[in-house]
Amino acid sequence: MGDGVLWATCNIGAVNPWDYGEYYAWGETQPKSEYSWDTYLWGDSVTFTRYTHPNDTLLPEDDAATANWGAEWRMPTLSEWYTLASSNHYSRTYVANYQGSGRRGIVVTRLSGRCRGNSIFLPYAGYKRNTDSHAPTIGAFFSNILSTERSAYGVVLDNSTGNSFIKRINWSRCVGTSVRAVRQYPTYTVAAVSGNDTMGNVTGDGFF
Repeated sequence: MGDGVLWATCNIGAVNPWDYGEYYAWGETQPKSEYSWDTYLWGDSVTFTRYTHPNDTLLPEDDAATANWGAEWRMPTLSEWYTLASSNHYSRTYVANYQGSGRRGIVVTRLSGRCRGNSIFLPYAGYKRNTDSHAPTIGAFFSNILSTERSAYGVVLDNSTGNSFIKRINWSRCVGTSVRAVRQYPTYTVAAVSGNDTMGNVTGDGFF
């Protein structure tokens, strides 16, 4: 969508833009049935074996986007989420029934540049804590950057107050959230793929 990165058209594990996809704890690359400190790969909320300092960034082998879609894809930085959330190059619109899917979420549309008019849909997929699912009242996404030893920067999608539909938040590392992948802005055609790697139709100079 410009600004140096291309955003995938759907979440990791999703086939369509409105699908929730899989849920991942921060620094884990596989979905699971329980999202708690008891099942967290890198620590128990007191002692951590990897990523122990604020601003630590995920290594490729621990990045759910890279691990599932390949080396060219990664989880967004906090700065990239901030640009999507606040830049005047984009509009952000709450949609209650995206393309008849029955799914709520935010449509982000590029307003300028060669990608003007392109958009992505970010569904209210909620999050998972313990064995419970909290959806579809909000959307939840991690960035690839740690905020404190126990939590990572991310965003929450919420239309309950004002017009700032995408807001920064610190998510506990053990919580399961959706993952939306990004890649560097391409200068060649990116063909759509099928199977577990479905990322939607992305062609020409990229989607976003």
